[in-house]
Amino acid sequence: MAAAITGIVVVPRLTNTGISTEPADTTAVTEAPATTATTSDDAVTAKMSLPFARERLRSDLISGIEAVGSDGGDIAADSEFRISLFKDVSEDELRSHLKLEPQNEFTLTRGTDGSYLLKADNSFDKGSMVRFTAEDDNGDVCDSWAFRTAEKFEISTTYPYDGYTGFSQYGGIEIEFTTKPLLSGVKDHLEISPAASYDLNVNDRTVYIIPKNGLKTNTAYTVTLKAGLPSTYGEELKEDFTFTFRTSAYDSIDGHSFLFTGSSSSGFSETFLPDDQPCVEIRCSDDLRQLEFETHLYRFGSSDDYFDAIKERAGSAWSNDPITDTSGLTEVFSSKEVPFSREDSRNYYYKQSYVMLPDGLAEGYYIADISTTDKNGALFNIQYMVQIAPLSVYALSLGEENVFFVNDTVTGQPASGAAVSLTVGDNEYSGTVDKDGLAYIKTEGEHGKAVLNIGAKGTRYIDSYVLSDAEDIVYEDLYYLYLYTDREAYLPTDTVNVMGVIVPKSSETELPEDLTLVLDSVSKPVTVAPDGTFRVQFSLDSHLDSWWNPITLKSGSDEIISKNIQIHEYEKPTYVIDVNAPEYVVLPQLEPFEITFDASYYEGTPAEGLILHYNQYSAGKSTPEMPKTDALGRASAMIDIQPSEYENSWKMSLAGVNFNLSGVENDYSSYGTGVSVFFRDRMDETEYDPDTRSLTVSLYDMNFDRVEDFLASTTYDGYYHWGGNYKILKGAPEDAQVSIEITRSWNEETENGSYYDYIEKKQVKLYKYNHMEETYGPFYADTENGKAVFTDLPTDKKGFYRIVVRFSDSLGQTVEDNVYIGDSLSGLMVYTEDGSTMFYDETSKNLVFRLDAATQTQRDANYYLNYPAFTEDENIRFDLICSNGDNKFTGKVLFAVYRSDFLTYEIHDLNDSRSFNFRATKDCIPDAVFCGAFFDGKHVYKAYGSRLLYAPEERGLKLTATSDRDKYDAGDYATLNINVKDVNGSPAGGATVLLSIVDEAAFAVADQQADPLNDIYRYINYPSAVDYLSYIQHFAVQGGGGEKGGGGPSSVRKDFKDTAYFDTGETGDYGNAYFTVKLPDNLTTWRATFIAIYETEDGRMLAGATKMPVVSTRPLF
Repeated sequence: MAAAITGIVVVPRLTNTGISTEPADTTAVTEAPATTATTSDDAVTAKMSLPFARERLRSDLISGIEAVGSDGGDIAADSEFRISLFKDVSEDELRSHLKLEPQNEFTLTRGTDGSYLLKADNSFDKGSMVRFTAEDDNGDVCDSWAFRTAEKFEISTTYPYDGYTGFSQYGGIEIEFTTKPLLSGVKDHLEISPAASYDLNVNDRTVYIIPKNGLKTNTAYTVTLKAGLPSTYGEELKEDFTFTFRTSAYDSIDGHSFLFTGSSSSGFSETFLPDDQPCVEIRCSDDLRQLEFETHLYRFGSSDDYFDAIKERAGSAWSNDPITDTSGLTEVFSSKEVPFSREDSRNYYYKQSYVMLPDGLAEGYYIADISTTDKNGALFNIQYMVQIAPLSVYALSLGEENVFFVNDTVTGQPASGAAVSLTVGDNEYSGTVDKDGLAYIKTEGEHGKAVLNIGAKGTRYIDSYVLSDAEDIVYEDLYYLYLYTDREAYLPTDTVNVMGVIVPKSSETELPEDLTLVLDSVSKPVTVAPDGTFRVQFSLDSHLDSWWNPITLKSGSDEIISKNIQIHEYEKPTYVIDVNAPEYVVLPQLEPFEITFDASYYEGTPAEGLILHYNQYSAGKSTPEMPKTDALGRASAMIDIQPSEYENSWKMSLAGVNFNLSGVENDYSSYGTGVSVFFRDRMDETEYDPDTRSLTVSLYDMNFDRVEDFLASTTYDGYYHWGGNYKILKGAPEDAQVSIEITRSWNEETENGSYYDYIEKKQVKLYKYNHMEETYGPFYADTENGKAVFTDLPTDKKGFYRIVVRFSDSLGQTVEDNVYIGDSLSGLMVYTEDGSTMFYDETSKNLVFRLDAATQTQRDANYYLNYPAFTEDENIRFDLICSNGDNKFTGKVLFAVYRSDFLTYEIHDLNDSRSFNFRATKDCIPDAVFCGAFFDGKHVYKAYGSRLLYAPEERGLKLTATSDRDKYDAGDYATLNINVKDVNGSPAGGATVLLSIVDEAAFAVADQQADPLNDIYRYINYPSAVDYLSYIQHFAVQGGGGEKGGGGPSSVRKDFKDTAYFDTGETGDYGNAYFTVKLPDNLTTWRATFIAIYETEDGRMLAGATKMPVVSTRPLF
């Protein structure tokens, strides 16, 4: 039964957000337009599920509350508050309308100006929220003000952190406090040892110590802040705070000498198999590399002694320093020689050199003491721990979880039953290796360095082990999160409307406490509605002016999600100009083509008399006469494009046609489009036969009747067409003379000495390379039936060949095409899946997990390029590949997938296949990291992985927006309907819908693309797992890859806004929601943006967005 609903203006959900500024006008009308009674059942549902809209009141009593003495940041726990009033009221009347949270008795003192001073009887808790709310006579909240008290005065972080090594001697030291310290107090309570001259300043809560002349190189510095240091709130530091760091041994300005080790993860210890060549990889300055190094190798008497030495060094900030006493150890080797340096090392900054140790060392535990003296007599001395053991170990540390992959290199099998332990300070954590070689250990809040201890069949494996950093809360892993603002750019005096979403992903997860939304120094309390949404407004202060202003949702001091907006002075553009050009043009140099313009004001009124300037910066393009718009806002121009001297290809070119307005002072008045252009009418096809060294060239007339078919095969980005199947344009064969010219490029190799590789134990020749080029031809031939063959080409030598094919089209224009054959000159380089590069030699292995393209979901190219994507429960096949081309290896692979914790870690036997499958379940959403290791029976290699990203289209919502009229008079009521369905076409009843109506001209300043689905499921920056690898490939080096208008009929228009409406509603059973909005007096086109979110019963978050124009104008007569 149809039910006509009258008097319903809007069906939003109203929430108390503590906002102190007015929202958009939602005043009720007495009668709804007849067209609102379209889907009556939904209208009834909307009426019953939501309250009627009403104008949210603003207090007519209290105009503002401020903390006395506050600079806009945190306030003191015993702060007083000044209450400003609109009118003179008694203390009792003020108390009856004012509420304070948390509850605290207070006194009110009246000031001479009529304001009141409020003083709480008891100090507030530190680091807590203080809220004032103003209520009307009915007890409804009108306004609210929130403040955060400063936390306990102490030091939160330092840079560098305690124990940091390699700090730049020209770097600045930063100390961040929980509240702002007093500068004079810092000067009196700061000590640096050894003494250093410095400048000192304080910015908010951070103290900056800037050395005047730099710090000493390779020196340990201790910074102490003494107890008694005062804060600006009068609190004092309760106890001394000290941290220590060591400066770099390398002076980046004057080139001081340096020496350290740099191969293992710990930096001071390494393990070799009994038949490996032991060595110590060192990094040193060039002046030291040419000197003799004195090396002494000592053996420890027992594994316990080695364990204690590793533990002592793991607890030291200076891991390479000679801190181990070797007087009681047995010396087994000594040498005095220049370190071995591989001559073709590609790491030019930290070129590797090696101190060679004797091969055939017995299983056991050693320490190498290495020293040299530079030309000035300065001693450089380091120590390096060495273990010889027949175990191969790989590990991953993530938060409190540690996964170990342990294998016996004697048997080539898992070291099942081996006991694994981690010692951290006085705590020990243990686990056992299973039949697959896996062990799992969970530590409790530990981080930093530990000692790894493995006992397996008479072998005790001991090494330093690095735990991952302390795990922070990953809010994106706990909640569906989204922030939306009505615009992207604001004037410094505007109001910012924010809608947010925070929904727990699990029923066991509660909402965070003390939620606030922060913009600059302004903090607003957040009240979350049952559907997980919240809305907040910020009234901007004129001092804010920046292109990068974060709006941040916080829980206490933790940042949950952030969004950036622009705040700066700007002028909205006055006109909308559509540029209409042909999608493509053929031979435009012979016949100009027409471009037309449609100019209007934003509300649609034609703009007459606009003059447009043609901007074309490419050479060879002519400039047309400046077009001027007529009474209908229309203009046209004939464009004559001539090809430049470099445009000699028969393939499609891309031309940009751009215009600026003449005489209009506006930063956003450039208009243009892209045109696909063909400058030649003859094409070629080439085929090279390497066996006969022949090149066949076929010429064809270009069939321009099929250009539209060709364009359909291209990729269109909204401006240009890219790629495409050019065979579609092939017409009849044509005869003409063809010439070819061949250029050979190669690297001339000349022997340049040799060296003995102590690790590979062989003589290696050295070569130097000179880039060479030579050109052959031109060679000529005439086509017969469109075809010419060039035989016996000089392409039999090693190198890279470029063949330039030239011929003329029917207009006599030269046409060029290029053919490339031969070997690439890129050298020893391979590109990995994530776009990085790895250099390698024939002795190294760089292993990469590669996804099979046939099983990989293709995500929208606009999101997260280079990352593979998946759908829920998709089965993905992985291959393990090797960068040196040897992909016939067998062995076992550890494959791990993690987010904030491990989702899986499993062993795959590759003796039968290098491929294996992984099912990406919902636990992988929105993304996961995959990585692992490969054991070939002897050594273990790290296998490089990447990140899997969820393709969320299956969780999208489809939104269809309609309106009751095509156009509205300024100040009219507009009724908009939104229909929401899921991807299967089922109505999404109960979905929350935000409607934001904003002047389209505001988006010409900074456009907005609302995409809640991809924002909610964006990838998360999880902490990286720390890996441990017992085997180090010493020669593998990895690199990185004006508002205008007329008057109203009965009154002067005065309600001008950039944002006309910003509120939420809920859909009924049929997926519809209705909004009736009073439009402001702007004559413009409004952009109505709808954002819908919906949580299913099984906890999946669905989202979608759409937009529609709403035109507000006046009759022309």
